[in-house]
Amino acid sequence: MGSGAIASLLLFFLILIGVVVIFSFIPVGLWISALAAGVRVGIVTLIGMRLRRVPPARIVNPLIKADKAGLNITVNQLEAHYLAGGNVDRVVNALIAAERAAIPLPFERAAAIDLAGREVFQAVQMSVNPKVLETPLVSAVAKDGIECEVVDVRSLSPLDVDTIVSSVKKTGRLAIVEDDNENFGWGAEVAAKITNSEAFDFLDEPILRVAGNNIPIPYSPELEKAAVPQVEDVISAVKGVFSRRG
Repeated sequence: MGSGAIASLLLFFLILIGVVVIFSFIPVGLWISALAAGVRVGIVTLIGMRLRRVPPARIVNPLIKADKAGLNITVNQLEAHYLAGGNVDRVVNALIAAERAAIPLPFERAAAIDLAGREVFQAVQMSVNPKVLETPLVSAVAKDGIECEVVDVRSLSPLDVDTIVSSVKKTGRLAIVEDDNENFGWGAEVAAKITNSEAFDFLDEPILRVAGNNIPIPYSPELEKAAVPQVEDVISAVKGVFSRRG
């Protein structure tokens, strides 16, 4: 084999290695997917993500989803949120849910909620469809002619106060059940918000709080049951409130 043939073969292998390196560094498949979806993301932008150690798929896939939903979100916004430690998918899902429910939710607000460690998508879901649960408590007190509903607000921050207000207006009473300590527990904050709301005038009885004892949670399962409220404790407390009605 002549020197010319060796040089050509060497050049071929160098080109082949270069192509493999380029295709491994640049997510061409992702670029094609974005292009097919009508989302313009430049090759240079994808290379920049690689250099900044941002997985392009973490940005491009949510961007495609947002574009299909009619949201006006930029690559820079999503990448900045990712670099700040945020969950891009969670924010985009929340924005899509808010858009479909006609709930105003700017990207900056959703990103701030996510960075604060709150479940922004769950908060939007709660605003759209508050969950009213059937529990053993409901059937237990129903036998005594007491009708009640259990509202699982699912999120304390932000708190869906409107759901609780609506329930208080309907029932005229409010029992807050929490497995936290009674002293400085979150139930006190809920009670304060209802006291300062329009629902206060609908209350026929003082707000009832059923909370854990003001002690550290014991290691033993049996002792733990004694430290936090059980179903029987809640039933007894609710029946006690209704036994005072005149």
